[in-house]
Amino acid sequence: MFRLKILDYFAIFLSLAIILLFTFTAFKGDTGEPMVHIQAAEGEYYYPLEVDRRITISGPIGDTVIIIENGTVHVEDSPCADKLCVKAGHLDEGGEWTACMPNRVFLRVEGSRSSDIDALSY
Repeated sequence: MFRLKILDYFAIFLSLAIILLFTFTAFKGDTGEPMVHIQAAEGEYYYPLEVDRRITISGPIGDTVIIIENGTVHVEDSPCADKLCVKAGHLDEGGEWTACMPNRVFLRVEGSRSSDIDALSY
């Protein structure tokens, strides 16, 4: 018969604590002001989604032009061949993102506009 030792209980407790920590972190409600987070080779930038502006980010193959207007953000032009970042269109909800991988520019919307309950969380 197998008996649990004190370190076995400690390992089980630690595992459950880590699982709960990741669960609460993953599902916490983020109702802050929507921000645009841009990661590029030259640094990271945060801009409010509510202030209209034109941003030019330099990358290894050229300039990526990002437009924030009317509460949305989109990549207007990029030097990459496929232009998938441009085709992603307008982003305005928390968690939406696009990237220009050849130019090493990553764009993500953080925060949310409202705390509406959707069908999945009801």
